[in-house]
Amino acid sequence: MKVIYIEDNAFNFRLVKRMLRSYDITGSATGAEGLQMVIDNIPDVLLLDINLPDMDGFEVLKHIRANAETQDIPVIAVTANAMHGDRENILASGFDGYIAKPLTRLELENTIARVLASV
Repeated sequence: MKVIYIEDNAFNFRLVKRMLRSYDITGSATGAEGLQMVIDNIPDVLLLDINLPDMDGFEVLKHIRANAETQDIPVIAVTANAMHGDRENILASGFDGYIAKPLTRLELENTIARVLASV
């Protein structure tokens, strides 16, 4: 399974890459670079951090949904935003799934499986 993870924290990226060893994971530290990566190499699922240095994950998602070639890619928010209402707001904005940091392998795998089963 091909996964792109747009995440500016190198430690978090390496952690997810280790958790999902059997997946083909590539990544980017910025929204703009990540968008180009998604367009050039359509993934089965996109993991997307909300807080990125150049644009937030909501802006990245808008670009993905506006492009006919990428609009149907399942996108999962991976974020430290875990306050009351954050999950609902993130899902209402068009994300297909939500995972709060700190991550667990089981939660990550289950969320990916659940999102892929619903598309």
